[in-house]
Amino acid sequence: MMKRFLGRKTLLAAALAVVMIIAAGCQAVGGLDLNQMLKQSLKVTSYEGSQTLELQLLTDEQAIAAMDEEEAKLLKLFSNVKLSLTDLKVADEEHMSLKGKLELTDRSIGFAATVNKNKVTFELDGINKVFDLNLDRLGMPLDSSLLAVPEDFESAEDAAEAAATEESAMAALEQLTDLISGFVIDHLPNPSGISVQPAEVTVGGQSINAMHVSASLSGEQIYEWLLAFMDALSQDKEGLKTLLHSIVDLLESQESAVGGESLEELFGSTTEEARAEIDEAVNDMVDSIAEMKEELTQAKTEDPETFQAIFNANTSVKADLYVDGKLDIRKSVVQASFVAGEELVEEEVMPFNGFTVTSTTEMSKVNESITPDVIYPRPFETIKDYQFERMQQHQFLKQIDPGSDLYKLLHDDLGVFKQQVMLFPDYDEAYAPIETPEHITLIPLRFVANEFGANVSGNKQQILVYDEATGKTVKFQIGGKQFDVNGEIVAASYPVTTIDGVTYVAARDFVKIFGGKVYWNYEDYEDFKYLVIERDL
Repeated sequence: MMKRFLGRKTLLAAALAVVMIIAAGCQAVGGLDLNQMLKQSLKVTSYEGSQTLELQLLTDEQAIAAMDEEEAKLLKLFSNVKLSLTDLKVADEEHMSLKGKLELTDRSIGFAATVNKNKVTFELDGINKVFDLNLDRLGMPLDSSLLAVPEDFESAEDAAEAAATEESAMAALEQLTDLISGFVIDHLPNPSGISVQPAEVTVGGQSINAMHVSASLSGEQIYEWLLAFMDALSQDKEGLKTLLHSIVDLLESQESAVGGESLEELFGSTTEEARAEIDEAVNDMVDSIAEMKEELTQAKTEDPETFQAIFNANTSVKADLYVDGKLDIRKSVVQASFVAGEELVEEEVMPFNGFTVTSTTEMSKVNESITPDVIYPRPFETIKDYQFERMQQHQFLKQIDPGSDLYKLLHDDLGVFKQQVMLFPDYDEAYAPIETPEHITLIPLRFVANEFGANVSGNKQQILVYDEATGKTVKFQIGGKQFDVNGEIVAASYPVTTIDGVTYVAARDFVKIFGGKVYWNYEDYEDFKYLVIERDL
């Protein structure tokens, strides 16, 4: 039982830590209505402030020593990650500005950004240009509405009707969020270690009188808290039924917002059928909760060593919240730590022994009118979305200062600008490499050159390849035993060959001209090999 439990929930403590970030308290403590405080936090739409999120890994040096060199390098790089957002100004979910910094061990990259609906303008340390991107054009819309309202309408009445439908849908979405979050919050039990005391705290340079909510849970207490939460949910069948009925009502009221489709068209059942099935659905939910609780309870008794490896004293969640008179959380510091016990360490479940996640937030001018900062595009120093969309890897690389941390992170650490082509002789007839009797490997010229971002043109007598990354223009004469590289004649190790309409060159000639290396990979698969051609830009 415990092994099955671990298979699904090895990092359960970490998941619970995330839950506990919003579960600093529920019933009233010290005169502060914690339920209402949590609900109020979900209604924040605008504010000024700052946020930081930091991840620290408790690395296992022995495990790192046994890892592949590249994997070990990446693990060390990401063993300490910190994202800091400063000068954060949020007018609403579609209008905001921020400045910040991303730190990864010994790398630090500053940035600034503004969001105006689906347009994002941002700057990065290491690039002396502004990015001005329309996310709709790039297929990454920020629009959170339930339907997309067209910009062009046949009449003003159509436009007004569409706008009203969208407004109604957004209101319904807010109601749905309130219903679900309200139900969950109302059933969250208080952590065992919680206190509320008056305090004075500085937020945004301003001193405010607040109520200091302090809560902490150890691994064992997280386990007990989860069982109590399950009990609270399973004992309120009527509340669950009311919640599901309310959800059905909301969905039914928004038929126009989902293209006029009914519940039956969307989910395969009518409104009446959905209501009739609610009792059965609630019983299934309660049964599932009971089964989860039973698994947790049995796990503790059947394999206490492994259980303690997860829910041990070194696993903890701590939260400090500072709440003003309007029940707005003006400052919060939440830390979740997971330290694997000996059982997990010995089983080498992870290449590290634990981690700590720390989140810090400060908010001022909550739900007031906020004006975000603006980053203006600069003439001749702006990368637009249509330019970014067509930009090749080497073109983007040229925008980055080679001495910057951004360059070092992307190029040196992550290998983002490494180009690689894999050719499979047994499974890809169109682009398969060919091995000659002289043991020379031939590759399809057009395909590989195109994969490397080069421009290829030509006819039956000659192929012309221009590789912007290296600045080389190469003429490949069909049947020829030499190449013209920027006007210089270079000998070929094998003639340029055409087979079934496909032009081939020797792989080693290709990488000698355009840079990189070529090799056969025999390790990934037992029954076949494949050819790899790669280069760093």
